[in-house]
Parts: sequence; structure tokens; C-alpha cells
Amino acid sequence: MNRYVSKIIADFHPKSLTNCWPGFHPGPYALYNSRNAYIVNHPHFKNRGNYLRRIKAGDIFAGDTLILFDGLPTAIVNFDRYKNLNKLFAVLVHELFHGYQYMQGENRFPNELLGATYPVSAENFQLRNEERRHLYYAYMEQAKEKKQKHIHQFVSMREKRKAFIDDYLNYEKLIETIEGPALYVEAKAYADRRFLSIKEIAKEYGAILLDSNESSLNLRKSCYSSGMFLCLLLDELYNGWHENFMNSDLSLYDFFIKTIHVEPDSILHFDINQETEQLVSIVRDKKVKEFQTFLEKPGYKLIIRAPMQMIRLDPMNIIYLDHRFLHKNFIEIKIQDDIFHFEEPIITQFKNNPWKCEEIQIIRDQKPEIKNGFLQLTSNKKLKGTLKKKGDSFIFYPAPM
Repeated sequence: MNRYVSKIIADFHPKSLTNCWPGFHPGPYALYNSRNAYIVNHPHFKNRGNYLRRIKAGDIFAGDTLILFDGLPTAIVNFDRYKNLNKLFAVLVHELFHGYQYMQGENRFPNELLGATYPVSAENFQLRNEERRHLYYAYMEQAKEKKQKHIHQFVSMREKRKAFIDDYLNYEKLIETIEGPALYVEAKAYADRRFLSIKEIAKEYGAILLDSNESSLNLRKSCYSSGMFLCLLLDELYNGWHENFMNSDLSLYDFFIKTIHVEPDSILHFDINQETEQLVSIVRDKKVKEFQTFLEKPGYKLIIRAPMQMIRLDPMNIIYLDHRFLHKNFIEIKIQDDIFHFEEPIITQFKNNPWKCEEIQIIRDQKPEIKNGFLQLTSNKKLKGTLKKKGDSFIFYPAPM
């Protein structure tokens, strides 16, 4: 067994989780790499009476996330990605908290594709980045009067942004609601492992709140930290807020402003600075460059044309441009009656419904070939159809069912 895996399992005490969040207890989890998955605390995977079992890792083990594994929500973390044991432990706590949310009946989930189609707007970027700085200093500030002023400015700027991106602001709030508390418990676990105060760890975890480029280029990730800082502020301002929040239908932000009774100012005018103008260009150019880099990769361009449906995607690694999504990590797509797991960059193209794509593009190292009427789409799955060469591309049409 990997030494990190054995150390994590040995160090894991359920009581440490209740210190991060009242009532938080661990569900099943798996620590895995490209070869093996070590299943822990899963009632369907015992080994000689112990709740630990090693199995061969399969396609379902991708990323650090929560999956339904043999019918139960199971946190999974790839231990090969981490050289720091404390960080690995903290990330596992993060994913286990998502399992806890699931078991508590959490349903305040966002439409993930709203994040991918988030508008690139100078007005929104200007207010958002100022808002995030005020949130950071609202927690870090010790003086009560200055703390309240930062909170007031944070709320006022966020309320102003509703005029520009109402639906997309709701996306941000729901990401904060789900991921903010998970990052909050991760940070508390990390602080405990390193024998540091949460304030010291918050400087590290909150750095993205002060980084305009990172906040704008990685929207979804940036909402984790704002959600975490809302949790930290609630710790200071409202003792025992956790249970009330979990039983609420409100987003974390709406719960926060209702709890502390903040009345925002009306912001009538604000200036857009040169840094924000440059940032808008950087974000737009980055999208175009990501697609160009993919399309210019050496290899054989395989295009699949058929009615298809996205089943599972990685929202942290998806880019939108002109009715196309570039999935940089992995995606699961339903083609006819079968589901194909692609663990490689892919472009999906759609007309109206982003979940229903009409075409996908893949760059392959090997020349696509039909063998016995079938094309090998993934390492373990084939699909019957016809293949036509057009210019530099190979176009595959699945056979009608």
C-alpha cells in the first residue's frame, strides 16, 4: 500500500471532522491512482471484516470529487497529485464534506454550464474584483468599525452587479453555497494539521480574492474562496450558524446578508480602470488561444457527427467559445444507447441546448480506422458506423440503430 494512503487512513479520526463542522461525519471514500483504488468505509467493500479494500482503478475514478460508487456517495482523491500529506488530508476532508452535504439532502446546486458561458464584461469585472477585496479585508480586519465598513462595501457592490449579470450572479452564489463550506472545512483541517490558526491559513486560501487576473480567468474556483470567507465571517458574527444554514433554502450569500442585516448603498456611478480593460482582453484572448492550441495539435482530427448528450463533465476545466465547449480534462457522452468516457481534450459543439451536442472533435495520435464495421472510440469501447475523410479530418457517422 502507498505510504500516503496508509498514513491518511491511520490518521483519520471522525472526531476531527466535527471540529471542522458540527455534526460532520465521514462517509465512504477512495484514495486512488492510475492503477489502484483503496476503498475505505464503504459497507459494500469489506476485506476480511475491515472497511478497507483495494480494487483496480477504472474510468469512474477521475479527478478529486464525489461520485456515486456502488449506490453510495463516495469521496475520491487521486493521491498521486499530492506531494504534501497535509494537503492530501485536507482535500479528502473537502470531498467528504460534499458527501455529507449529499446525505443532508443538499439541493442548492448551480447550472454548471452557466459558469462556462459567463459573460466577459468590464463593468462586472470592475465591481467584482473590488467586491472581492472588500470581502477579504472584512475578515482580516480586526477593528470592528473597519470590518463593518468592508462588509457594507462588499454587499453594496454585489447588489449593484445584479443589474449586469442577474442569472450569472445566481450561479456564483450557488457555487459559493456548495463549495464555500467545503473549502472552509478543508482550510480548518489544513490549519489543524499544520498547527496554525485559521487566520493564518486564510491568508493562503484567500490570496485569490486579491488576484484580479486569477479571479477572472478561473471563475468557478474563485467562488470557492468567496464562499469560504463568508463562512469565516459568519463564525465571527453569528455563533452556531451551521445548522441553520444547512436547514435553509437560501444561498450562502443570501443567508449571510439576512443573518447580519446589511442594507446596501445604491452605487450610481463607478469608473472602469485600465487594469480591468486589459483584463477583459486577456480573458477573451485566452479563450481563443485555448481553442487554437487544441486545433493545432499534431495528430489526426476525428469528428463525430450524431445527436449526442453530455452526461458528466469537469466544470473546473471547460472553456466556452461560439457555441462550442473545450473540455480539457474528461467528459462522458451518451451516443445512441451507450456512454463513452473520454479522458482527453475534446470539443463539443451545440445549437440550442448545451447538454445536447451535434458534433465532437478529438485529436488522435493514431489514424482512425474502421475494423469489422467498428471504430475504437475509447480504450474499451467501439461504435459501429462509417468513416469518411474530408481534407485533414476524419468524419465518423454512427450507424442508425
